[in-house]
Amino acid sequence: MRVLTPLLFAPLLTGCAVVSIEDGFVIDEPIDAVVVNLSNGEITLAGSARDQTTVEIDFGGLTFDQVGHEVVDGVLYVDFDCGITCGGELDLKVPPDAEIYVDVGSGAVTTHFDLAPPVLDVDLGAGDVDVYVPEGGYQLQLKAGAGSVETDGVWDEDGAGRLIAIHAGAGAISVTGE
Repeated sequence: MRVLTPLLFAPLLTGCAVVSIEDGFVIDEPIDAVVVNLSNGEITLAGSARDQTTVEIDFGGLTFDQVGHEVVDGVLYVDFDCGITCGGELDLKVPPDAEIYVDVGSGAVTTHFDLAPPVLDVDLGAGDVDVYVPEGGYQLQLKAGAGSVETDGVWDEDGAGRLIAIHAGAGAISVTGE
């Protein structure tokens, strides 16, 4: 217990405070791509019935100095990369024609799309990725360093108009066509 005690009080001694964010917002401007960078946590992505993007955030940690979102030239950047000092949940609903790029240190990524995005590119250090898209052929690039890769109702098709590229360093990848 002696080792843990200083660690428990370290935020108080260094002047840091535990903070949290619970927020949501709607972006009405056109979004061509979404880029998410998350150090720790869970992301849920779904298609939006409208050309509207919504983001729900529930995060906690020691600091949020370098986190937030911005739209630049039709690209929504959502950045919650704060090392090991924070984590939480992000829920995004994105327009059906937006490309999606996700980079997560550790956690989980779950997607539900009635129409798969043109590009779904997920890089996850540790954790599981579960993708639900319409049944059919896609350009599939699926690689799990230490874990399983499972597909059901989807197949790799050269020249398919939509790309699903997923890399999980340690964790399972599941892509299901519904």
